[in-house]
Amino acid sequence: MPRSYHTTERFFRVSIILKGMHACLELIGAFLILLLNKSILTNWVHVLTYGELLEDPKDYLVTLLLRFVQTFSSNVKLFLFFYLFFHGAVKLSLIYGLLKKKFWGLIFLPASNLSKSKLLSKF
Repeated sequence: MPRSYHTTERFFRVSIILKGMHACLELIGAFLILLLNKSILTNWVHVLTYGELLEDPKDYLVTLLLRFVQTFSSNVKLFLFFYLFFHGAVKLSLIYGLLKKKFWGLIFLPASNLSKSKLLSKF
């Protein structure tokens, strides 16, 4: 086989492994979201944005983040948990299929990314 084929396959494997690590982080993040409550999240945001608010009290991103934290409810928490959990689990199973050279992993991975982009484009 040509050398470029091996290089391409190596890059493919590295990118798939990185995508798998991202899926694991999504699963961990899903469970960490369950541990958050509104007061902890509000404290974190105030600590992280304090300096920026001193410089520009009307900073758009900071005020948007503060408004989000103030409206953070249990329904939002459950939505974030289920979204991250199922997205990470599906992605991880598809990556497993790709690394084990299962044909179904190759077919459904682009479809899962396409459905996610269509879902997010509606917002």
